[in-house]
Amino acid sequence: MLEFPRWVLTLIGISFALFHVTLGLLSWTSYDNDNLLFLSVAIYLTTVVVSLTLKPGLAMGRFMGAVSFVGALSTAITANAGIGAGQTGTYASWYVGGLGLLLGIVAVRGEAFAAWLGAALVTILVIQVAGFAGIGTAGVVGMIVLVAAGQATARALQRADNEVKQIQQAEHEASLAIVATEVANEERKSRLGQILQRVVPALSYISASGGKLSETERQTARQLEATLRDEIRGRLLINELTSKAITDARRRGVQVLLLDEGGLDATGETEREQILSKVAAGLESVEEGKVTIRAPRGESWRVTVVATRSGQTKPDIFLKL
Repeated sequence: MLEFPRWVLTLIGISFALFHVTLGLLSWTSYDNDNLLFLSVAIYLTTVVVSLTLKPGLAMGRFMGAVSFVGALSTAITANAGIGAGQTGTYASWYVGGLGLLLGIVAVRGEAFAAWLGAALVTILVIQVAGFAGIGTAGVVGMIVLVAAGQATARALQRADNEVKQIQQAEHEASLAIVATEVANEERKSRLGQILQRVVPALSYISASGGKLSETERQTARQLEATLRDEIRGRLLINELTSKAITDARRRGVQVLLLDEGGLDATGETEREQILSKVAAGLESVEEGKVTIRAPRGESWRVTVVATRSGQTKPDIFLKL
């Protein structure tokens, strides 16, 4: 989220509001009714303070937008009722510029409809009193520019805020991926250590026997070699369920090939376990032939399981998980 000290923004807004109020008070002689001038100033300042302070965050919400709209319209009606004839184009029409600031704040804080509606009604009020010439002399154009600038600022802030959120989300996901990779690497090292504890004695026995092994011993050695290859190629495709299913499939004479190309790197543990349980279930249904289990990177799916047999044109199993 984009953040900025709230008190600084409030101080800046009130300072500009006081500038317009000062212009109005200095032109008190242009008013037929001083009380209406002072009342309009009080309404205006109260509305500005309320629009800046009462609702935290950037968006002020519809209720606060409506309150600001009513305050702006009340300011214009009250000041205009007290102004002297022919004084609309002087500093006596301070409220038009002041309402440009107020309605600009409303637009910046996400209530563009209330801001534009207020600007339209104030414009109509000025035209009724001073004619279309009052649009230029009373500062209506400046008010409209401030509202438009406020709306554009709101859109720019929202776009920037969304970009910041996307960057933060990307950083968070990258951190999770790094942690997941580190955990996977540690798990892989642990598995390799366990396999080496089994492989080293077997290799020592093969060396000591001069390679003269019984058929059972040869089968065991082949199984150890396949298991080691799975750990190197399979990475995250290996867990307790798939390891057992692969071993059982090979005992049935099924050729199993594992290729983890990074498709599971970004998955959480729960999702990965669900996928691998389906992989294991698919393996258990294969009685012969070859099964290729692959985790491709950059695809919309995580893992593919393809079971084929010699002489068959179509695979017995083709899963995209």
